[in-house]
This record gives sequence, structure tokens and C-alpha cells, in this order.
Amino acid sequence: MPTGTATPDTTTLEVEDGILHWTNEDFFISVEEAKGVKRHVENALGRVDGILVDNTGAGGTWPTEIDEVWGKLMQNIYGEGLPCATVAASAANAMHVNRLSRKNETDDLIRAFKPGEKGEALDFVAS
Repeated sequence: MPTGTATPDTTTLEVEDGILHWTNEDFFISVEEAKGVKRHVENALGRVDGILVDNTGAGGTWPTEIDEVWGKLMQNIYGEGLPCATVAASAANAMHVNRLSRKNETDDLIRAFKPGEKGEALDFVAS
């Protein structure tokens, strides 16, 4: 990631084989950091075929005020027609992501998977 942006040290974004791999190691980030991550993901949208978010190593839950940032990002990803799969840290987190996706009417392209379902998530974004 470029320097000088408000992204957390606990987030990595790498493109491999046309898939943006977005890994979060911690859910406790600021709104400004979430906006920084959003900017990086949006900058990659035209260069990737899908997005795989790996939250399996992250603990806790996102602060509620970040839901709006992620909701807008979901809309932008959806607008590009890109599949996006999140491998959640827990079944409860998967339900939360799927609830946000349904609320934003993006659930045909944006889905969450339970821990241990990374292969299924990768299949979803690579198809």
C-alpha cells in the first residue's frame, strides 16, 4: 500500500492472479483507517476480477460507525460487477457481513463465508 494514507498496520492488500487479497488482522480500527482501506480497494477495482477478504485472524468486531464505510464500499464493488467474498473470523461475523450485503442489495455478488471455507470463498470470486 502507498505510504501517507490512513490505513492500519493490521491490513494488507495484495493482487494475485487477478484477485485482490485483503487481509485484516484486527477489527479495531478507526473510521479514518477504514476510509483509507476503502480508497485502496476502490483504486484496485478496475484491475481485478474479484476480491477475497480474509478476516480469520482478526479478533473482536468492527466499531459500529465503520458499517457505513463498508456499506458504501460494498455498493462500489457491486457497481463494478465484481464478486467479493469474506472469510469471516466467526459464524456471527459472517452473518453480520451477509446482513449488510442484503441490506445494501448486493448479496448476489458479495457474500461471507464461515471460518474454514476459504476454498469456497476463493471459488466464488474466481468463477
